Amino acid sequence: MKEESIGLIIGISIGVVIGVGLAISALFCLRYHRKRSQIGNSSSRRAATIPIRENGVDSCTILSDSTLGPDSPVRSGRKSMSFWIDGFRKTSSMVSASGIPEYSYKDLQKATYNFTTLIGQGAFGPVYRAQMSTGETVAVKVLATNSKQGEKEFHTEVLLLGRLHHRNLVNLVGYCAEKGQHMLVYVYMSKGNLASHLYSEENGALGWDLRVHIALDVARGLEYLHDGAVPPVIHRDIKSSNILLDQSLRARVADFGLSREEMVDKHVAIRGTFGYLDPEYISSGTFTKKSDVYSFGVLLFELIAGRNPQQGLMEYVELAAMNTEGKVGWEEIVDSRLEGKCDFQELNEVAALAYKCINRAPRKRPSMRDIVQVLTRILKSRHQKNHHKKSLSTTADDVSIDVDQLETRSSVNTHRREESIDSAADIPQFILRPKQYDVVVIFLIIIFLVHSRLCSSLAHCILSIIVIRREIAATMAAMAALQSSMTSLSLSSNSFLGQPLAPITLLPLLPGKSMEKLCPIVMKVKRWERKKCKPNSLPILHKMHVRVGDTVKIISGHEKGKIGEITRVFKHNSSVIVKDLNLKTKHVKSREEGEPGQIIKVEGPIHSSNVMLYSKDQNVASRVGHKVLDNGKRVRFLIKTGEIIDSTENWKKLKETTKKTEEAAAAA
Repeated sequence: MKEESIGLIIGISIGVVIGVGLAISALFCLRYHRKRSQIGNSSSRRAATIPIRENGVDSCTILSDSTLGPDSPVRSGRKSMSFWIDGFRKTSSMVSASGIPEYSYKDLQKATYNFTTLIGQGAFGPVYRAQMSTGETVAVKVLATNSKQGEKEFHTEVLLLGRLHHRNLVNLVGYCAEKGQHMLVYVYMSKGNLASHLYSEENGALGWDLRVHIALDVARGLEYLHDGAVPPVIHRDIKSSNILLDQSLRARVADFGLSREEMVDKHVAIRGTFGYLDPEYISSGTFTKKSDVYSFGVLLFELIAGRNPQQGLMEYVELAAMNTEGKVGWEEIVDSRLEGKCDFQELNEVAALAYKCINRAPRKRPSMRDIVQVLTRILKSRHQKNHHKKSLSTTADDVSIDVDQLETRSSVNTHRREESIDSAADIPQFILRPKQYDVVVIFLIIIFLVHSRLCSSLAHCILSIIVIRREIAATMAAMAALQSSMTSLSLSSNSFLGQPLAPITLLPLLPGKSMEKLCPIVMKVKRWERKKCKPNSLPILHKMHVRVGDTVKIISGHEKGKIGEITRVFKHNSSVIVKDLNLKTKHVKSREEGEPGQIIKVEGPIHSSNVMLYSKDQNVASRVGHKVLDNGKRVRFLIKTGEIIDSTENWKKLKETTKKTEEAAAAA
């Protein structure tokens, strides 16, 4: 009876939970579809801009015609642009390996009115405006035939953007590679690029709070390129005109035409934008992640001072640094439009961070991950101060929130930040109204009456699963304890990997050799645990390149010219000991080739993988390999000639010849 009562209670509970879940799901779907239909009827669209450069010099052209409403002057001036382009979104039969759709030349030609909607001319080539059938405006960047950037940059950008997805990187819609033309298709960013806001009076001055937010967005984009991408990617052209702003003034990094993967081709021609280039990169021609860090530091000073780096910004910064010592007193370089409108403590912290980024020594510059942490801490500290001004009773836990949820305080950011392109769709809020409560209650009653027996059976199944899981967990715990005890027993009995060890030392067991006059070698078990060696990875005596009884000759060091016989071979480090020779202070050089009559070059304990032995005729010295003969015998051979050398007669003859040679040399 007791078990049946428990099962009935659990069954009822499960039925209630299932009913509530189904009811909420139904209402959620209803409201969600209503919300989506309202969004679909609205004419607002998010878009993106493309930075334009003329003759290698940045211009401030703003590509911000992303929202073309019915009263838009652009639309009224060009009513022929209002027709919908059928099939623009359709991809061709070919899709790039990066997953970016490939558009046909015909579709792009139609969308740009036969390429008559020119909106800019950059180093990559002309940029045209195209309008999709949904009303969204996109930018088509065409690779010019005489462009300084070529087909290599085109493929670089497609491949990189095809696998790099982050909310602070510009989004690539597609590309075209047809009829000798190469095009990149982007969405518009309605607020243009950062340079246009810093230097154009039409857009108004950016507030200090917003500038710090933009710096953090750019830092996060670069952090993803450096630490999130596999392999890491270096942008190489960070500047204000390559930072695009969306409707909510969220910054995104654009223009990957000069990017390079870090692992490939580090020494290439000097390219980029002067004023932002790392001096170390200019002098050595080698670019690294720290080169991007330097450019980001210049961008930070550009945000602080509102000056163009190509017009003496860094000289201005160096003069100010002489008085500030890199920490405080940066108020003298602040943008005149920000005077009295920014927190000097924040200003000094951001400027000090920027000064670290432009350090002459790349190794002293912080990483982008460190920069993100510093900027995040600054914004969190600001939010805490603002929150405490409103309510002193707020606890520290209530104050700490994610920086992404902060709202910009400046006057230019009156709208909420939209979600990024790669984020999930907006989820509408779900609120139960009084009439909906009645529906839920009736739904739960029906489920309870119909499925009470089913829920009871389900409850019994769940109880059985819980019991089985507990038994499995107990069994696993017992096995773990047994394994731990066996490991402790193995180590306490001085055994390791199946090899019996003496209490203090490890002595090799060599057949036919006396154990006298052998120096004990201590093996540290912890060292092997740290290296995580497996039993089959340890060198075995019959697989080593040298054996006991081999003759070696020293050809360098203070023991040069001496000949000795190998008396020991140690398994734990693949070293050998030569009789009557003190070789403890020298090491073998890897892949050292010897001349005829030489065996090895010794500068320390002789490592078997680097030993070279004589041929039968004593005119070839080569490293040694192993192979198995038809009779099953394992023999050694010279890798250089393929000659089998594993015979006792060869070594005896070699020793006698060598001894006579040494005696003759001594007599002479």
